[in-house]
Amino acid sequence: MTFKLTRTHVFLLLISPLFFTNCTCAKLTSRQPDIPNGGRAVAVAMSPTSNNTIVVASETGGLFRSGNQGDSWGHVSKTSSFVFRDVMFVPTDPNIVVAAANVDSKTVSGGGIYRSTDGGQNWSKATMNTPSANCTNTMAAHCLSFDTSNGRLWAGTDCGLFYSDDQGATWDFLSGATGLGANSIRAVITPAADKMVVLSGNAVRVSTTGGSSWTTSTVGLPGNRGAGQHNQIAVSKQNSQHIYFTFNFSAGGDAKNGLYYSQDFGTNWSVIVSQNGWNRPPFVLLTEAALNGGNNKIDLYYSDGGCQLRRREVIHGAIHGFGPWNNISSDHCDPADMGFATDGKTPILLASDGGVHKTTDNGASWTMAGAGGDGYAALQITEVTGQKASDIGETDLYFATQDNDIWASPDYGATWPYKRCCEGFYLHVPRGPLSGAQTTHTGVACAGCGNYSSGPVLTSQAAWNNPPRNSGNPSLIKPQFYAQQHFNLDSTAWRLARTTNTGGNWTSPVGLPEVAMNLPLAVGPPTNPIIYLAIRKPGTTNGAPNIRLQRISGFLGSTVVQSELTGYGNLGTFPTMFAWYEVFGVNPGDPNFIMVPDIENDVVRKTIDGGISWMDDANLTDLVTNSGEFKFHWDRFSQISSFGFDPECWGHIMVGTQHAGVFQTFDGGGSWEKVEGSENIPYVSSFFFPEEGEVVISSYGRGLWRFRYDCPGPVVSLPFVQIPEEPVLWSRGSLTPLKQLVIAEDCTSCGFFLLKNAHITDLSYDKESDKVSEIFIDGGAFEGYDHKGGAIPIPVKVSIGSGGNGLLYENKDLVDLLDRKTLVKGIYLEGDLLKGLVLSEKEVDSTQLPTVRPKAPIIRLNMDGELGVPISRVKNLQIVAYGLDPQFPVTIQINGNEVDIEGEGQTQFDDKGVFRFPIPPVFGVGNHKIIVRQQTDEGVIEELIDLRITVSDTPENKQ
Repeated sequence: MTFKLTRTHVFLLLISPLFFTNCTCAKLTSRQPDIPNGGRAVAVAMSPTSNNTIVVASETGGLFRSGNQGDSWGHVSKTSSFVFRDVMFVPTDPNIVVAAANVDSKTVSGGGIYRSTDGGQNWSKATMNTPSANCTNTMAAHCLSFDTSNGRLWAGTDCGLFYSDDQGATWDFLSGATGLGANSIRAVITPAADKMVVLSGNAVRVSTTGGSSWTTSTVGLPGNRGAGQHNQIAVSKQNSQHIYFTFNFSAGGDAKNGLYYSQDFGTNWSVIVSQNGWNRPPFVLLTEAALNGGNNKIDLYYSDGGCQLRRREVIHGAIHGFGPWNNISSDHCDPADMGFATDGKTPILLASDGGVHKTTDNGASWTMAGAGGDGYAALQITEVTGQKASDIGETDLYFATQDNDIWASPDYGATWPYKRCCEGFYLHVPRGPLSGAQTTHTGVACAGCGNYSSGPVLTSQAAWNNPPRNSGNPSLIKPQFYAQQHFNLDSTAWRLARTTNTGGNWTSPVGLPEVAMNLPLAVGPPTNPIIYLAIRKPGTTNGAPNIRLQRISGFLGSTVVQSELTGYGNLGTFPTMFAWYEVFGVNPGDPNFIMVPDIENDVVRKTIDGGISWMDDANLTDLVTNSGEFKFHWDRFSQISSFGFDPECWGHIMVGTQHAGVFQTFDGGGSWEKVEGSENIPYVSSFFFPEEGEVVISSYGRGLWRFRYDCPGPVVSLPFVQIPEEPVLWSRGSLTPLKQLVIAEDCTSCGFFLLKNAHITDLSYDKESDKVSEIFIDGGAFEGYDHKGGAIPIPVKVSIGSGGNGLLYENKDLVDLLDRKTLVKGIYLEGDLLKGLVLSEKEVDSTQLPTVRPKAPIIRLNMDGELGVPISRVKNLQIVAYGLDPQFPVTIQINGNEVDIEGEGQTQFDDKGVFRFPIPPVFGVGNHKIIVRQQTDEGVIEELIDLRITVSDTPENKQ
């Protein structure tokens, strides 16, 4: 394709950076909010010789260490890994600590075993002699154990058991393990010489031969058990035959949790607890007797993974004796682990979704130790945003977290007095100063996962007034104006609703061809914004869903034009537990400047002409992968996690990643640099620019950060844009190739009108109503076509002449285009309302016009929007499919396993041809893949659904 260059309001971005000057930038500083909550902690390690020294593993923030029994904390794992699952002091040497890390985004996995030789202050990766290259590349370690009989360390990984005989410096694979092999090991215990107990998948396996052979028994256990983690099995120190096993499971359609025990080393199992409820993984811990003492007693701690944490006394004998349960109180639910003093029985520290907790009453009650300053700082922040003060004062800040509430500060983060439970995301507030009466803040709070609104800094909280048949979340266009996705009347398709009075009432101007995967993003002038949506197209590409960008212009006007951007592959996704963010960036001051991580081609792509043409950004691609050290994408997820366009410093763009750091440009992408020290910030989730020279950065694992810089002040160069030879549609200032247009099926009065051997010279047009009263042409006649290609008459007055004072003369951008031999060869109308002008240097044939695409089958879950599903609702989930053919069989795979839907007797097509299938409630918290397929005479219909099962948090269980 050849291109012609012409002037427009964008910067020269495709040549060398003529306006770049060096930036004097300050280093990053941690800006942790002074709140009690610290973020999800998953494992606790207590020093064997000092009650003061503790190491805690966070879920996505790395390792933290305290030298004063939890009063203060420091981040110690640095950039070694951020996804630890277990941590342990080596009992024979308090200076040596080992930690198990999950797989990360490195090309050769950074997961495995890490080791410290100075009590947890500094860490390095241990050598693991793996049985295969695949095991090395995908290494994930989950659990640790120490065998007191021989001093051997054990580690469970996704490719089997490993052991170390040199205090964790090197690790070897346990080969020849009959009955175990290279199965994933989530928990391991070595209670006595040659005795071993592991949790492999959802089954307990035992060995009496030091690991050379293994047996499994489920006698007495319920079925449909969920997979486990490092502390879901325990063995009594009173008797190594006595094993305790806790798990989530489903029975009779109910999600349940249970605690079972075996007195014969796993051959037979008996129930201790079986109750409804399924949240985080439960845990069981056994200690020396602290409640009442005694040589034949132990204390048993049990958490159901939610808000229930209890302990009881166990008396060992031929028949177990159990004392009464004692409830333990905590100021945050979802406990994950507990640390005990050197005496092996006195509780010191509790880890939970809220952070780390201390006790003053021997573990009867627990209080969070705090996060601000030098506290435990592993908050999983989904977003940060804010609003400038309307008078002399400080910027209001808001941030939302996983598990730890939505918070607001009236003084730019000095204090955080306002909050809303529990999980939060999709925060919106006008950035510019407004009075309190004019300010509305909106977001999603997962105490039931509902849309809410409030005044400034979370005052006057209320439920948001959703549009009818809501299936989305409000997105701010400008004060009082919002867009939100919902279903049409028969729920077989989606629409984009609009409110101009903060949800007071809604209209529904746009029918969407596919489901929107994320919030609408409004950019450009507030009076005429452009809406960008990430949409999901049918089918898959390289095992990932087809995620593309849709553009909507005229959303606030009388007519709407939709187009689907082409010229790049799939968009990548940044996942948090509840909200998944499809990653792309658009300059709010220039809607034609777009950046995407193309995970189909593993390259950053950008366009300065609204998607007419694209170019690869090889420099940024190399930086975010660190020249191949990090993956550009895996599955549907991208290394790039967020884009930030600086509204105060033109040309300044920031790019966040999951593990590679933060990168910035001051020349619109002509050159890029890494922000020094940013490799310490994992899972960069958002940027907020409160003023020139400052940005607040949020991390899903390491809280809030601040970065200060000097804006160089660019020198404006000659701007231009590329125009293709193919015909384009000019609509409200934006240019779109005709082939990219998405035609609304329900627009029966829409049509294209083309001129042969002539062109439009002007038109009389009312900018407020979009109404065209007269079209001027230089000859010829219009040929009209509806969306099915049928002939239609033009509905407005047509005159021969030049006009001379209409749209083609008064719009400067359009005049500029037409000065360069581009002609107006046609018009796109909805009745007598202008939707756009067809521009081309050549004749435009009717075969080049877009038509309505055949409606693709819609396959989805019966849930609202694309958020995660709380575990409590899984039993009510159904796959719902519109447009499948009842004559052909449907197959369903869940996590790679085909479901026998015929045997279940669940295959259903109702009298309207809608297919429904209830999903078996056998899943745990996390992501699960569902593939629905149908082979027809016309080809294969296939859809991949990511089912995100989340915790079931409510205000009642999140104190």
